[in-house]
Amino acid sequence: MPAVVMDAWMTMFLPAVDMASYYRERAERLVRASGGEYSPRLLFLYLEVREEIERERNARLLEIPAKAEISEFLSRAGLRGEVSEEHLEAYAWPFVHLTRGECDLARVLLELRAAGTRVAVLANSPHHGMVEERVRREGISDLIDLVETSASLGYRKPHPRAFLGLLSRLGEGAGGSVMVGDSASSDVEGAASVGMKTVWVRRPGSKRPRKVDAIIDTLEELPEVVERLIG
Repeated sequence: MPAVVMDAWMTMFLPAVDMASYYRERAERLVRASGGEYSPRLLFLYLEVREEIERERNARLLEIPAKAEISEFLSRAGLRGEVSEEHLEAYAWPFVHLTRGECDLARVLLELRAAGTRVAVLANSPHHGMVEERVRREGISDLIDLVETSASLGYRKPHPRAFLGLLSRLGEGAGGSVMVGDSASSDVEGAASVGMKTVWVRRPGSKRPRKVDAIIDTLEELPEVVERLIG
């Protein structure tokens, strides 16, 4: 059966606030979860920690869990204690509450499924639960066959094992599957390397892939494109 695999951040879900506000909300909630008092200095500290860890994630393409990122931030901020479920909820909160669906995602997914297509999500996320919760909050959990993340698979896109791991769990082959995402390297080139067809979602300022099977500006165009590629 054909399968469409969709990226989450900047593909299915777009930020509803500026990124400074997004990360300030996370930093403030993490500090409060530790019983600390938030100050603007702690936002810059969190961004410093995040940048360092993101560099390592992207260099090795191995996921570093959100728990480790939170622990490093709290340590540098002088906040003691174990990383708790409250901290993980604080980390996830901006993605769950400060993003919006790119379009009427339910309608797009219903069209895909009506055409006999399976749907999965593959996200580079160090916190698997926050992606599942965002999908649930959008009201589309029943329209998605599988949600996988770099946290659940251990590998980050564009590592081939991220794509192959999802396809294995989905029970589908690469040749009849389409990867949909906004990142030329992580989504398009990574998926193409394992034999998947690719759809690039064009976003302002994003780098165009060297080679891609189709380009769209909104997910509303996706059902027609998928029909052309694998229908």
